[in-house]
Amino acid sequence: MPSPTAANPARRRLLSLLGLVLADPSLAGSNPFTVLPIAINEQANQRFLQALLALLAAQLQVRWDLHSLPWARVLRGADEGRFLALGLSRDAERERRLAFSAPVFANHLWLVVRQGEEPLPRRLADLRGQSLCVPNQVHYGPALVQELARLEIQLQPGVGELEARVAMLQRGRCAGLLTSYRGASAASMRQRLNRLVPEANLLVLDEPVDISPVHIVAARNSEWAPWLGRIDRALAGLEVPLRALVDSEL
Repeated sequence: MPSPTAANPARRRLLSLLGLVLADPSLAGSNPFTVLPIAINEQANQRFLQALLALLAAQLQVRWDLHSLPWARVLRGADEGRFLALGLSRDAERERRLAFSAPVFANHLWLVVRQGEEPLPRRLADLRGQSLCVPNQVHYGPALVQELARLEIQLQPGVGELEARVAMLQRGRCAGLLTSYRGASAASMRQRLNRLVPEANLLVLDEPVDISPVHIVAARNSEWAPWLGRIDRALAGLEVPLRALVDSEL
């Protein structure tokens, strides 16, 4: 029986590209003077984002000066024009200050509850008047913020990784938790939870609460903003390997 990799040309190309770039970082940019500073959230999936940036660097023929920082410092540095930043979604306030690339991938916001609750929540509205555990310094779009306010749902920020918020949920600190993942199906989110917190006895609701395209941004008047057009063209040329990377287990 052929292996999953052999049967999937997109996955073969992804692994080939990543193997070349990671084995010889010089292939990520032939011009040693083309160095672009870029920041990512230190609490995000580092392996996935670094693999994504390796593909993009090879396509752009640049090198990244990568900064993995607390989210507040990523936002502040991007606003001040000190670097590009990967991981932001659009909103009206940000668009006044920042220029955005085309979408790089999409984050799906999943609602996770304890298995065995009675009655078992099936949608966000079933948690009216209760609380949700969320990441610290999280930023949601205006439509979701309005819906949470309408339902009188309180947010309980938690510091640390997803495992810490799962522990808060299991201790009864909240009725559910919200977590973002690039996977577009509830099954992919369940698999991620099972890898991180096996036997946690949690339920991922079937439909995402929200879907947010993720972009690379630069301050509008910064020296990095003109690069966004080139980044858009590079992303268009990477559609197949990027899809394979998004669908991978990294």
